[in-house]
Amino acid sequence: MHNLPGFEKLPALVLAELNRLCVKKTFQKGEMIYFRGGEESKIYLLLAGEVKLYRSAEGRKIVIQVLKNGDFFGDLSFTGTAHVLPADNFAQADQTTTACVISAQDLNILLKKYPEVAMILLVTLRDRLHQAESKIKDMALAGAETRLLNELLRHAVAHGKDLGGVLEIEEKLTHQELADMTGVSRETVTKSLNELIRQGMIEYGEGRVIRLHQEKILNNCLYCLKLKQGMNPPS
Repeated sequence: MHNLPGFEKLPALVLAELNRLCVKKTFQKGEMIYFRGGEESKIYLLLAGEVKLYRSAEGRKIVIQVLKNGDFFGDLSFTGTAHVLPADNFAQADQTTTACVISAQDLNILLKKYPEVAMILLVTLRDRLHQAESKIKDMALAGAETRLLNELLRHAVAHGKDLGGVLEIEEKLTHQELADMTGVSRETVTKSLNELIRQGMIEYGEGRVIRLHQEKILNNCLYCLKLKQGMNPPS
């Protein structure tokens, strides 16, 4: 657990307590971890694999966030009360996934004893709020190409590599996955990708990795996220 992002500097005592409370559970690819409206009152710490949080609207899946190692999800209300709030999103394993499951009650006790863990969770919530606000703004105001570019930028900052002016996404994102992440059709994603490639803002590298050219995007996309090195995308 100490190798997870954000956990490297936690004292051994805190990690030991987390491990004691943790019930490890493995989910197979495509397995639902929880459903929107469910009342489980549990927190999941992703140890290995990948999870998609999504909502369903008019028969379409809209991916809210893609989670990887070290991410928390589930009941992050921290209310400290017995009231169980229904889940806002669906959570589904996108590959074989292992998570540490902790009850909300145990987590609240842990947070009172070890504020260091609370800080990690607050950073998680801050970043998630920024991403949600950015995504909502895109869906309300931006065209398909800008929505796609911003989603690729968010994904690259969270899970990709900064090669100095070029952000690289190593995982192979299908056109359908990008459609789910942006709320547009697969056909629109294909057309938008082709146009962005033509404009030189993105390219496919060896192994179909996606590379985003930040300077080109900065100069040519008025409503795209303006990223600084080492920073999360702004809202």
